[in-house]
Amino acid sequence: MNASTIEQEQAFLARFPRYEDASAQVSYAYDADMWRVKKQITGSATTCYLRDPGGRLLTEWQNSSPNATVKDYIYAGSRLIAVHTSTSLPQK
Repeated sequence: MNASTIEQEQAFLARFPRYEDASAQVSYAYDADMWRVKKQITGSATTCYLRDPGGRLLTEWQNSSPNATVKDYIYAGSRLIAVHTSTSLPQK
């Protein structure tokens, strides 16, 4: 990475607010197209996002031990028509 790339990345990240208080801190991760792929809150579950090539949200996955919650977004053309939410329980 050269200095220009680092400055551009810092300028991009500075546009996104960080929420902080005594007990929580939020951080985000983005892919090369600048779509959010991960949200992490200190002391809470991590949320991951999967998008199609056009940027539409397809799946939101939250790992909250011992369960994981998955939301699948269903489209008809460009229109969101349903959101299916499921929770996986731990295997015995």
